Amino acid sequence: MDIELSHAGDTFKLTSTSQTFYSHLFTTLTQNPWEVVIAQGLFMILTIWMVLGGVKNGIEKASKWMLLILFIFFIVLAIRSIILNGAFEGIKFMFVPYWSYLTGKTFLLAMGQSQS
Repeated sequence: MDIELSHAGDTFKLTSTSQTFYSHLFTTLTQNPWEVVIAQGLFMILTIWMVLGGVKNGIEKASKWMLLILFIFFIVLAIRSIILNGAFEGIKFMFVPYWSYLTGKTFLLAMGQSQS
């Protein structure tokens, strides 16, 4: 499935391989349900361990580590997205304004949405 976006003369073509990836992942998981059962069991054991630890030694400690891991994932994802092919065109598409689209009608439409 290919998606084409065009904006002010710039055309970006996105090819979706995620549909194929998730289709394969779903097929793999449904063929071997023990992986799902084991993952669910590990999740339940970790959850029980955190709750039994109480607020200070369980939930608070776990959330501190999980937030750190989430922040590291965010940094890695940001760096990875910048070094991909065509990243500069995407950044330019997102941050460079096209002033020709700012008209009186644009402001009226925006004000109409803010009232909803």
